[in-house]
Amino acid sequence: MTLKTALLGIALACAFAAQAPAALAAPQGPPPAITQSQTETSDPATGMLGQPPEGMAQIVVFRPSAWGGGAVAFTAKEGDRDVFKLGNGSYTIIFATPGRHSYSIKSETTDTLTMEVDAGETYYVIETLTSGLLLWRPHLNPSDEAAFRAKVAKLRVSQWRPAAEATPEATPAAETETPAPAGF
Repeated sequence: MTLKTALLGIALACAFAAQAPAALAAPQGPPPAITQSQTETSDPATGMLGQPPEGMAQIVVFRPSAWGGGAVAFTAKEGDRDVFKLGNGSYTIIFATPGRHSYSIKSETTDTLTMEVDAGETYYVIETLTSGLLLWRPHLNPSDEAAFRAKVAKLRVSQWRPAAEATPEATPAAETETPAPAGF
């Protein structure tokens, strides 16, 4: 084994160790429910999409299943607001007002996708990963309906919801506050 191979192995092990605890943590309680807006506008089994709400655009963001980076998920933001988080082999639908929107996703580097959307239209975005120096680097790129339809049979609907949309029934037990027993 050469020194270069050994150092590469150590770097990969450190990168995985840094990302693994959060990605591999077992969820507590029931998974969050799909929001009503998603169930009304899509059929997760077929990927058939309905129309976006009046005056809104819908953006279908999907991340095909891949071995590389399969244990990690990245949160995309618009400004300071968390918008979506996709794990390996999942998709979500977000609604946006007409106009310009910039979605950023960050790891070692930040990738930003800026889109101009129109009411009543459906847009497609694919999230891909490339290997970085130590961590996986997520990328957001425009896509199309054909690419989504080719992958949808192997995708699941993302269960993640921004904190503002969480409800007590949809929040995992680990995230709800419970009073400590007396004496603690």
